[in-house]
Amino acid sequence: MSKGKGGSAPSAPNFQQMAQLQAQSSQQATNAQTQANRPSQYSPFASSYWTQGPNGEWSQRTALSGGLGAGAQNLESQIGAQGAIGTGDEARKSATDAYYKQATSRLDPEWSQREEATRAQLANQGLDPGSEAYDNAMGNLERARNDAYSSAENQAQTAGNQAQALTFGENLQSQMAPYQQLGALQGLTQQNGFSQAGAAQPTQYLPAAMAAYNGALQGYGIDQAGKNSTMSGLGQLGGSAMMAAALM
Repeated sequence: MSKGKGGSAPSAPNFQQMAQLQAQSSQQATNAQTQANRPSQYSPFASSYWTQGPNGEWSQRTALSGGLGAGAQNLESQIGAQGAIGTGDEARKSATDAYYKQATSRLDPEWSQREEATRAQLANQGLDPGSEAYDNAMGNLERARNDAYSSAENQAQTAGNQAQALTFGENLQSQMAPYQQLGALQGLTQQNGFSQAGAAQPTQYLPAAMAAYNGALQGYGIDQAGKNSTMSGLGQLGGSAMMAAALM
């Protein structure tokens, strides 16, 4: 920015270039601030560090230290090898069958004895098979026996359902154990906080150029006003001299 010959007005700076320089400065300040806020951190249990790719993108990596890292990989392998959670159906069937078998082992001889005793009692009463009294007595016996076996079957089903619920709960707990252990390890990766770098200000190229240009314009204006005042004064002096000469 300079004055031309003959006291011409100052030329304007290249504002576009100044704006580009300020934009570059702003980007550099942002990059510096970002890098200052990407420290590598280390603890007895884990480390955390940043890397920047060729495209400028930042990536953060967190890794457990020593055997903790190996333990995490082992847990991840266990999770990867897991199949569907066992429903406990086999445990239910096994418990149901076992309970019913145990119950019938007691019911079978008991009801065989009761049937023999009932038949003997009816015979001693002189009641013949096929008679109404005989058939009613044997019918009552059979219904009572069916109720006893039905009750045993219901109890066996209840025992089977309990065994299924217990087995499913154990299977679920076993399958969730690696996740819970990983969660505990994840807590060890937390790092202490730090004071982040303050915002960096870019170099103010554009405002500085505008201020300098405005100052130059003001100076030029003052200079021009002074010249005009001088010329006006000289003009007045010349006029006065001419009038004095005419009067002589």
